[in-house]
Amino acid sequence: MLFKYRIVNVYLLLVFAVVVKCQNTVNRPCRVKSTGANGVCKVDRSCPKAQQDAESGIAPTICEILVSSIYVVCCEGATVSNVQASENSFLNGENNENNDRIVYESGEDSNLSLSERKCMEYNKDTVQRVEVIPLLSDPKPSGVLITKCKFDSVPLVVGGKPALPGEFPFMAVLGYTTTDSNVQWNCGGTLISDFYVMTAAHCVITKFGRPVLVRLGELDLSKDDDNSLPEDFGVSNVIPHPDYHPLSKNNDIALIRLSRQVKFTNFIRPACLWNTFNVRQNSAIATGWGATENGGSTVDVLQKVSLDLLEMSICDRTYGNLKYYKNGLPKTMLCAGKLKGGEDTCQGDSGGPLTVTKEDNQCIFYTVGITSFGRMCALENTPAIYTRVSEFIPWIEKTIWQ
Repeated sequence: MLFKYRIVNVYLLLVFAVVVKCQNTVNRPCRVKSTGANGVCKVDRSCPKAQQDAESGIAPTICEILVSSIYVVCCEGATVSNVQASENSFLNGENNENNDRIVYESGEDSNLSLSERKCMEYNKDTVQRVEVIPLLSDPKPSGVLITKCKFDSVPLVVGGKPALPGEFPFMAVLGYTTTDSNVQWNCGGTLISDFYVMTAAHCVITKFGRPVLVRLGELDLSKDDDNSLPEDFGVSNVIPHPDYHPLSKNNDIALIRLSRQVKFTNFIRPACLWNTFNVRQNSAIATGWGATENGGSTVDVLQKVSLDLLEMSICDRTYGNLKYYKNGLPKTMLCAGKLKGGEDTCQGDSGGPLTVTKEDNQCIFYTVGITSFGRMCALENTPAIYTRVSEFIPWIEKTIWQ
């Protein structure tokens, strides 16, 4: 991962200052500070008395701050109620057996693609649904989604920097057998199910041969972890896209089936797949163990960098002189980088993910791109090319879930 080595003065004005604890908060007994009366902790929109006090200028007693300006307040006169939660809810202190469905966005499950349903299934422990009664004349319970993962890393502002343990639990690194029978880590990948890792096709059709080992839960390749991480998996099958073109790098995507099922943890969990052509976010996060300078050596510690998602016309100008792209880059590709230069993916980052999150849940990462190719790393006005994941959803779904 390439970035400029320079000191940057960044003034942080409380960009993200909410740490979600929430252990057994809702329905917990409490005391209202302004009156001394007994109460029960409730989501604010379920407590008419607290809203009335707030309108009168009386500050509510806060039991907990959740997310998106949702508060749990001490509600005077309230009683303990049955709170609906997911099987992984922190509200009941232990798993329940109801397997309540978690809805991430409006709409019925029948309207979701197979990969979207799998996204919900794999990430059910990162959110929980709390039923609240809105203050309406005809109240009906509605759901509030609360993120549960520990998201307390500093947002990416400039340049690249080392990742934190568990920050990118979907990250994979691919190992290849060397002439002296050792393992060399040459490409990245993305865990997308309990059996499959997604990578670039040029990472499985290489001069090194095909990968023989996939490592998950890795942070620092130079040392072992004390908590039984990382985990190594053998490779049972390698599936490059049938229309992959090695010279033009078109359809540069492949799937790797692991030799055994992955057990999800806080350090190992799949990323979701971005399903639509357009990406609403303006930037994305690239991760990998690639070189930190053009032509340099790869690094041991996983790096992260924020890159701008750019119009394809910009990359058309950069790569249009190549014979394969005289009519423009295909829609299966994505253009990303920093036009000012200085930040980029580089050698060794191939096959790794380009990901985004949504405002309502920064615990779930969506893979929008796969690191494919570029010119010299981090040159000014020279962004890189990524495989556009949304264009391959039918092939991925058919290959790994049907």
